[in-house]
Amino acid sequence: MKPSLSHADAADVANLTFKLLASCQKKEERVAQQFSLTVNEFRVLRAFRTSHTLHVKNLIEDIGLGGSSFSKIAGSLETKGLLARSIEPQDRRSVRVSLTAKGAALSQKLESRYVEIHEDILRDIPADLHPAIVRGLEHLVQSLDKWLHEEP
Repeated sequence: MKPSLSHADAADVANLTFKLLASCQKKEERVAQQFSLTVNEFRVLRAFRTSHTLHVKNLIEDIGLGGSSFSKIAGSLETKGLLARSIEPQDRRSVRVSLTAKGAALSQKLESRYVEIHEDILRDIPADLHPAIVRGLEHLVQSLDKWLHEEP
């Protein structure tokens, strides 16, 4: 059975997620600036937090960039010595991108700084609320992902 839905709750979530998105964008801009990166370069490097090699197609889908935009960003990261592109040997249509040693080191610094920022944010919230916030965000992300896959 689905829980009852309140229009007022939905309106609150709509307003809060709108504000949250704007604040998160400002946060990303600030972090990117600290590392002399564009926001999109930051997003690409952050996508490597679990792997040093990714397929371009998956990366583009994960961070929501178009192919030509990604190509420009990848070129910039290559010029900075942070990223290398290569053709997949088994499927020459598939391109993968890998972090260079310099890129991996920067990616680790970015991730550490990003986590520190969220520790700072959580310090202003009572610790007993942290688990509920994490669970609520997990549910919100899952529900949003479901909605995105259902909508035309």
